Amino acid sequence: MNVLEVADLGVTFATEDGPVVAVDRLDYEVREGEILAIVGESGCGKSVGVLSLLGLQPGNSTVSGRVSYRGEDLLTVSESRLRGLRGRDIAYIFQDPMTALNPLMTVGTQVAETLRKHLGMSKAAARERVVELLELVGIPAARERLGVYPHQLSGGMRQRVMIAMAIACDPKLLIADEPTTALDVTVQAGIIETLKELRDRLGMAIVIITHDMGVVADIADRVVVMYAGKAIESAPVVELFAHPTHPYTRGLLQAVPQRGQHATAHRLKGISGNVPVLRSTAVACSFADRCAFASDACRAVRPEPAPIAGAGHTVACLHPQTEPLLLQKGA
Repeated sequence: MNVLEVADLGVTFATEDGPVVAVDRLDYEVREGEILAIVGESGCGKSVGVLSLLGLQPGNSTVSGRVSYRGEDLLTVSESRLRGLRGRDIAYIFQDPMTALNPLMTVGTQVAETLRKHLGMSKAAARERVVELLELVGIPAARERLGVYPHQLSGGMRQRVMIAMAIACDPKLLIADEPTTALDVTVQAGIIETLKELRDRLGMAIVIITHDMGVVADIADRVVVMYAGKAIESAPVVELFAHPTHPYTRGLLQAVPQRGQHATAHRLKGISGNVPVLRSTAVACSFADRCAFASDACRAVRPEPAPIAGAGHTVACLHPQTEPLLLQKGA
């Protein structure tokens, strides 16, 4: 059963230079107990797309389409209904815990606030539950940490506090926006393992937003690759890494450092050019100007997602690449 179904989602910003289409007819679904990764380079619309699901997008934007959470369209419900769902049924881990957490409130008070608001817990009961939550996400000496402020914790500990706050009410869907950004690799691995353990223990679905293909490989069950506001490839994670088909997906994988690759012997292969700024809904392939396989047809026709060999694998490309991707490795 799908927990979330996103259909034809569009997000357009009004600017002094004209409209900017940040999300363009985006479609995907999230199944119960699944970890879905949405991946793409900065500026492709990943974060704006998930913020708009809960009405958290900036005020100068217009949202269209349909976002069905367990059969209820989130784009048509009242603001009071959205407030009831946020933090209770659908939780969000923001990209930067230092700015997302209130610097004037202790971490214990901030996590307890969610419990008291949504579950009506007493102050004492909420305090005990916060201790359990902090222990659950791997924070040592949890009871002693209740009275500390965010600036007194490391980046990894702040991120764990954000996770504790997000799972406080046992949500059915957790959205994690770049939860490992700016963390060292050891802490990053711990955060990823914590999210997987929570999925297994609580049975919640997770949408993780990232630009890191290594994180995708470690945590995801299924992947949606975004480019210029659109989903250009979607597949189970093993299938995507084994048979990447869209030239952009292949470019992302080729830009990842390989184990054993010597920095002085091999330069990473980047994707030339930049993500385009779209002033209207695309009528052609937005990746054509950066693609080595583009034809005249790519600049005249917008490719729509179509199934290819491999269960659940779709790609929006007129020239899908099916030969094995050879990743260069050092000695």
